[in-house]
Formats: sequence, structure tokens, C-alpha cells
Amino acid sequence: VTAAELHRVLLSLSERVGRRLRHNGVRARTVTLKLRHASFQTVTRAHTLATSTNQANEVFAVATELLDGVWSAPSPVRLLGVAASRLVSGEQGVQMDLLGSARWEAAERVADKVRAQFGEVALTRGALLGDAPGTKAPSRDDLRGSRYQGPRGGPAPPETIRGQEPRERNDPDLLA
Repeated sequence: VTAAELHRVLLSLSERVGRRLRHNGVRARTVTLKLRHASFQTVTRAHTLATSTNQANEVFAVATELLDGVWSAPSPVRLLGVAASRLVSGEQGVQMDLLGSARWEAAERVADKVRAQFGEVALTRGALLGDAPGTKAPSRDDLRGSRYQGPRGGPAPPETIRGQEPRERNDPDLLA
């Protein structure tokens, strides 16, 4: 297994942790990494942040740092996990920063809503798309299984997928 493959898995796990934190309206102060080698030796490392977070990027940065400290290539990995703890509610423990983390958090919340409405495959980070089977970009056919269905039971019209209201068939802009 390569470092790039493990980092891709860490990013996916970090996104899931961040999504669950935001969904529950909490923020975490501690990020924990669990790594089990092929020999069944388990290593757990944790890092406590100066301020709480619910952002996948911050969880991923800490988890990557922890992984790089306990794993060396090409050692096989049996289990990899990311957890968040020392939870605080809502905006408690939030420190304003000048790097735009509030905008990134807003973007992650929008991504959560898109995934909730159209399914997990509707929105994926490019870094999670790799050469391995099953890691291709989702197609329209992949989106057909989402919870939202168009007016005749088919996929949502493109206007709705982009966040706009569906147009009427006799809309002059549509006919132009």
C-alpha cells in the first residue's frame, strides 16, 4: 500500500467525521487516528487542537500528520480509522481566523445538503478520485439511484441539480 492510497482513505474518513460533526451540531477538540498493521499491532495516536473544529480539512490535516508519524511505506495496513472527541456544542470554542475558515465551513455545509438530497455520489472531492476500480467520477446514471426523482420518476432535470427551479416547457428562454 502506498502513502497516497492511505492519504486518500484518510481524506474520505475525515470527510465522514466532519459531516457527522456538522450534522449533530457539534465541534471536536481532539482528532484520533487508529492504525492496525498486518501483524495485528494496533497504534492509536491523538492530537488536541487549540480550537474546536467540524471541518474535514482540519481533521484530515491532523490525521495525516499522525499517520506520517506512525506508518512507514510499504508496511501493509489492516485497519485505518479516524475519530473525533472532546466535543463541544455549536459555536462554543470557535475562534475567528483570517484565513477564511468560515467560508470553507459554509461550503462544506452546502456539500452536506447536496449529498443529503442527491446521494453520496453527487459530490466528490477530486482527490478521492483515483485509478482504483470504483473511484471514477459519478455519471448521470449513478445519480439516477438518488432519492430525488424527476416528474416522471426519472433523474432530476439538470436545472434542479444545479440548484435552480425546473423550467416550464413553454419557457421562452428554454425555446430560444
